[in-house]
Amino acid sequence: MHLAGGIVVRPVWSRELPAGPSSVRVYRDAVGHWWASFVVATVAGELPVTGRVIGIDWGVKETATTTSDAHDLPHPQHGKTAAQKLAKYQRMMARRRPPKGQAGSKGYREAKRQTVKLHRKVAAQRTDTAR
Repeated sequence: MHLAGGIVVRPVWSRELPAGPSSVRVYRDAVGHWWASFVVATVAGELPVTGRVIGIDWGVKETATTTSDAHDLPHPQHGKTAAQKLAKYQRMMARRRPPKGQAGSKGYREAKRQTVKLHRKVAAQRTDTAR
């Protein structure tokens, strides 16, 4: 696929689209990764009737509390796990912060990239846990 400016993009598909997309949003995150978001019309299928019922409450203290104790999901604390590394990278940024109006040094940009990368990792872990 060719984009404006002579850029050639070779998509890597995680799965086939069920239909042609009605719109596509291409964006770049803070880490520098490119993403494409497709809007596709789909039809939701019916699930088989099992006769069982469960109530789920998505929360903050616990990821999910259900009416069945066997299916409760405790909070994984991804942010607390990454806090020590995050503090380290933020201290590195603070020590290397450039004066106002000047570009950051290579060390500052690297520390900033590591901070953003860690934030992205925690966000991905949280999304994965939620799904």
